[in-house]
Amino acid sequence: LSFEALQQVSISDFPKDHYTHCLFSYGLSRGLSRCGMGQMAKTALPLHLPKRFTPLLKSKRLLAAASLSAISDRPETALSHFDDILALRIRDGEAYIKASQLSREIAEKERSLKFLHAALELDPESHWAKIAQKKIQKAKDNTLET
Repeated sequence: LSFEALQQVSISDFPKDHYTHCLFSYGLSRGLSRCGMGQMAKTALPLHLPKRFTPLLKSKRLLAAASLSAISDRPETALSHFDDILALRIRDGEAYIKASQLSREIAEKERSLKFLHAALELDPESHWAKIAQKKIQKAKDNTLET
């Protein structure tokens, strides 16, 4: 989604069913976070959890929380969410690439590689897997040079 498109989204247009509303809200929050719109991303998050808290909803909630934490200068909190995402084996290469980047920024190279390998293993058909493969190869090349 583009920044302009996200600005046009109205939560009042979301489905009235609370479960579906939560799914839409988590997706919107993640999209806003990707665009660096943290304050708007926070307001998009639902205040109450639905009674039907399914694995799908849990994964979307974790992805939204990780994205929001990542742009809120809370890398440890974000990485904790990304670790939970990995533990659940959620298929989202983009999340693992972001987690790898955050890990590198706080000098946790092994953790960074773990997330890259997760992108390859759990989302092998995505373009994120190709990015992960390149980053893994670059890390190997850098290790061989030193």
